Amino acid sequence: MLLFDIGNSRTKYTRVTGAGLSDTITINNQEFTIKSILNDIKGTTQLIVTSVSDDRILNLLKDACKQYNTTLKEIKSEYQNGNVLSGYDKPETLGVDRWLALIGAEQLYPKKNLLIIDSGTATTVDLIDKEARHIGGWIMPGIETIFSSVIQSTSNVKASHISKPSLLFGKNTNTNVNSACWAMTVGAINEAIYQAQQMLGELDNVILTGGNAESIKQLIKINCIVEEQLIFYGMKTYKNK
Repeated sequence: MLLFDIGNSRTKYTRVTGAGLSDTITINNQEFTIKSILNDIKGTTQLIVTSVSDDRILNLLKDACKQYNTTLKEIKSEYQNGNVLSGYDKPETLGVDRWLALIGAEQLYPKKNLLIIDSGTATTVDLIDKEARHIGGWIMPGIETIFSSVIQSTSNVKASHISKPSLLFGKNTNTNVNSACWAMTVGAINEAIYQAQQMLGELDNVILTGGNAESIKQLIKINCIVEEQLIFYGMKTYKNK
């Protein structure tokens, strides 16, 4: 079984094995073709897919499954799956990547108060309590999205992206912009931790996932756990109706 997570800018996939999950393979959406994954699809009995992007890649996968007699299941957000209860007024509108991260977190750390930070094109925050109830969350621009917004919205601010995270005050515009992007994100996460503690009284774990998880871990002051395959754990343990 192959698990596909089609994000806003990248598609990631992994295979379910006897030992758990294989290493994650990542492809930029603009470069995604069926040819690039053909060897993995051949001989696979089922694809489990989640998508927050347009339908181009999803349709390519559907066509490939028809050609190779493979079943495809697309996961959608809902009110309840397993123990996990959505906190959204309209559960179907919760991003399916966030929904699966909640399911994966509850499977890995049951009966815990958990704050989940998923940092990609957007940075999302979600809180789940010991009873597996989703309390709610935030959606904000990701690091690269903040950076692009500053550059595109100003005429005299010139900067290039620096991959190394830092919160230091800079002595040039380039460092100023880059450090500020990280500072905005870290500041928001620190506030999310405070709000979670105020609401639940105790926070057992902060879980980081997404492309910037390791970098954020270096910058925040509280101990946290990086789970790079969190969404895939949610897909793997998803309870089919």
